Amino acid sequence: MDDEITEVTSGDLGGFVERWCNKDKTARELKCRLYCRNSDGTYTALDNRTGDCWTEDFKTKNHAIAWLKDEFEVGDEL
Repeated sequence: MDDEITEVTSGDLGGFVERWCNKDKTARELKCRLYCRNSDGTYTALDNRTGDCWTEDFKTKNHAIAWLKDEFEVGDEL
């Protein structure tokens, strides 16, 4: 699944982060890239390819996906 970028609900993404923080073995071992649209119209992206559960918030879906594709580092200009 690590080569796919998957859109999920904000509840699913939050649940994944919660399981990861609670040291759930399945969540920690799942190498994935996820993103969701938040209720305020922003997007949250999650990259767990390294098992570190990196998350970032973005104003647009395109920025969230670009970050997940390693097209830029947060703080860099697109």
